[in-house]
Amino acid sequence: MTSNKKMGCLALMLLGAAAWAEDAPKAAVKVQNVGFSYASPKSKVEITFDGDVTFEKSVLESEKQVIIDVSNAKIGTKWARRIDASQFKSNLVMISPYQSGNNVRVTLQLKENGGVEVAQDGKSIVVSLDNKQSVEKAADVGKDLTDAEKQAPAPDAAKEEKPALTANGSPESSQGGGGGSNESLDQFFKSQETRQYSGKRIWLQSEDIELSDVFRIISEASEFNIVLSDNVKGKVMLNLTDIPWDQALDLVLRSYHLAAERAGNVLRITTVAALTAERDAEAAAKKATEAAEPLVVKIFPISYAKVEELRGIIVDFMTKDASNTGSPFAAIGPPGAASTGAVGGLRGSIQVDRRTNALIIRDTASAIEKIKRIVRELDTMTPQILIEGKFVQVAESASSSISGRLFTSTREFVAGQPSFNSANNNFASLFNTGALPTAGFSPAGGGDGASTGGAGFGFMPKAALFPGLGEIGAFLSILESENTAKSIASPRVVTQNKEAATISSGSTIFFSNAGAAVAGGGGAGAGTGSSSSSISMQMTLNVTPQVANDGSILLKIAFTQDSPAPSPPGQINVDNKSVNTNVIVDSGGTVVIGGVYQNSDTISEVGIPLLRNLPIIGPLFGSKAKASSKNELFIFITPRVLNEKEAGIKGA
Repeated sequence: MTSNKKMGCLALMLLGAAAWAEDAPKAAVKVQNVGFSYASPKSKVEITFDGDVTFEKSVLESEKQVIIDVSNAKIGTKWARRIDASQFKSNLVMISPYQSGNNVRVTLQLKENGGVEVAQDGKSIVVSLDNKQSVEKAADVGKDLTDAEKQAPAPDAAKEEKPALTANGSPESSQGGGGGSNESLDQFFKSQETRQYSGKRIWLQSEDIELSDVFRIISEASEFNIVLSDNVKGKVMLNLTDIPWDQALDLVLRSYHLAAERAGNVLRITTVAALTAERDAEAAAKKATEAAEPLVVKIFPISYAKVEELRGIIVDFMTKDASNTGSPFAAIGPPGAASTGAVGGLRGSIQVDRRTNALIIRDTASAIEKIKRIVRELDTMTPQILIEGKFVQVAESASSSISGRLFTSTREFVAGQPSFNSANNNFASLFNTGALPTAGFSPAGGGDGASTGGAGFGFMPKAALFPGLGEIGAFLSILESENTAKSIASPRVVTQNKEAATISSGSTIFFSNAGAAVAGGGGAGAGTGSSSSSISMQMTLNVTPQVANDGSILLKIAFTQDSPAPSPPGQINVDNKSVNTNVIVDSGGTVVIGGVYQNSDTISEVGIPLLRNLPIIGPLFGSKAKASSKNELFIFITPRVLNEKEAGIKGA
């Protein structure tokens, strides 16, 4: 009995677990991919999940729609987007997958009812569509889309903003190249040269698609007009995923030997061979037209340009003779001489009249118009540049000296006062420390006095210190000086473009060469004597201007300065300073050159060893002099174009 009860309880528990397992919710499957592929005779829509699915199909014939509901499924924002398939020759206009509650709903908008088969293939739902409808019907059906279908397809999907899609369903890139046909065409031809693409991104995936359909999709994405030649035909296989439309167009053109030609805001596409043949035919027709065009004569007076140089330029733009390919210069001949027509490869001729400085040209009317524009641009007044210079030179110098003398003398009175004077024959130097002072003084009240030539003083005891020496005198001279000088020069000069302007100033120094060999007259031989030589000290500024088309001026500046340097007797040494630079400055701007300076410090000491270093009385046994000087030069250069308008400077 007990055993039966246990078995009954176990059976009830198993039944309850089974019932609970049936009631437990299953995990929702997720959409892995939504794709469309065009093929003939049937196109295919494939929706892939990460697990087994259960779906229901319903048809709304009034709306020309097929609706597929997948139960217990989820779709991410990556796949919840509309795919526009209206550009393909299939029966499909739009694919709209979105989340609807716990289900995923896929709405297929058709061009015409019928021809749709839905089947499950493993974890995928495959929809086959019969390609029965024409592109014209697709355009009409596209206009009949309901507003609800053009907006978010369901309330849940409307909560999220979906990205705009290109013609084949790829999300629109933020680098989209729209904005008008002209801008798109400019972008395409630029990308062909640089191989850098930035157009709206598209998808092109098909195993068998007409070239005309490929270019139609690209035209929709690029927003410019495309015209196809009759020789552009055939089917191609493409598998291009998420690439810029300009790159896709470039790849298709190169892969199938096609060429694109711009005509206004329209892109014309044809084969490379056809385009080459067309251009060859156009060139031949142009040559035939030029060969039949009559010749006219035009005289061009030349005002500023060099006529010989201008003639050499114009020859390259004259009409060539198709029957003669010789050198064009053979037809010109020497300046002023007549030129023959066909000789040298020219239909016409070009002559130079030196007296009037004119060109006489015989050519077609179209070539004459072209030459007229060239002469107008090249025969312009040469720019005239005013070079304003300013030289500012500052010089500072300072010197100081102290010297003393000891001497013996007998007392001499002048006007009742003792006198010390270098003219007094009674002076005799006690120590040979130098010449006696040339400026005298008259001591008063004990011998102190003031020199008339600077600061000096002396003394002479009244009694001789040593027998037989008479009287001993002393003289001390002190001198200090400071000098400051400033000189300014402002020269101006006018020069032409690319011509050097030179500003210089200086002096010539003459000096004597003592003991130089001198040739004797009358063949008497040679002797020694003195001769005179000279040397030039110059300060030179050389400026070469070059005017740019925007009005700025390139200056090539060279500055040199000569100055005397310490040198032995009979010679003069020269110090050279130079500055070379290139600088760009606006017309009316100023360039400053500084740092051309010279500093000099000199200390000179003469005297009796040991005694001249004694404190207080040391200066009586020697002399000491200090001198310092500083010279600095500043140069200011201001170029200014005087005839900007007449010279055709565009920056004026």
